[in-house]
Amino acid sequence: MSIRFVIAILLSLATHPAHAEGERNELRLYMRGEFLFQNNRATCHGKTGKGDGPLAKDVPIPPRNFRDGIFKFRSTPPGFQPTDADLARTIRHGIAGSTMPIFNTLNDGEIKALILYIKAFSKRWKDPDRIAEPIAIPHVPEWFAQLATAKPHITAGKKIFTSHCATCHGNDAKGNGSAAAGLRDFAGRPIPPRPT
Repeated sequence: MSIRFVIAILLSLATHPAHAEGERNELRLYMRGEFLFQNNRATCHGKTGKGDGPLAKDVPIPPRNFRDGIFKFRSTPPGFQPTDADLARTIRHGIAGSTMPIFNTLNDGEIKALILYIKAFSKRWKDPDRIAEPIAIPHVPEWFAQLATAKPHITAGKKIFTSHCATCHGNDAKGNGSAAAGLRDFAGRPIPPRPT
């Protein structure tokens, strides 16, 4: 995939000289992302992004296959690609309950380079029909700040959680519900519920 990307950039430089500086900058950023990926993430995600790195077979939750272009953690609607901010959040903060570590020592430029490189693994990123704005999150209601006003909402929320969520997340929200062990993603990989 990296060779194709580089060839596409070089062809664009030759045929569109007016855009040459922007293309050169993108190529530099891509090459920087490749270096960071191969030195930080290939041990889990594999050299070609398939999620088949040398450490992948020893972890309970397999690393993401970037060639699929499908991501679990995103702010966009189902079926759409995550935003760059979503990817940056996962890289910076890791994923609790998995072996995805925290990369909080990377600067903004390095994160941007990694994201560009990761997105080059899948054609899904080139499909405009798969790109969407994040879902709007409502403001925190006024009643949330005071226990007295929040208590009836907590009671109602507990009933909803028990009837709709506890089967997977467990009554104590530790991710140990009766259906938790059988949960699988689109590729048949285990996806245990996140404990709170």
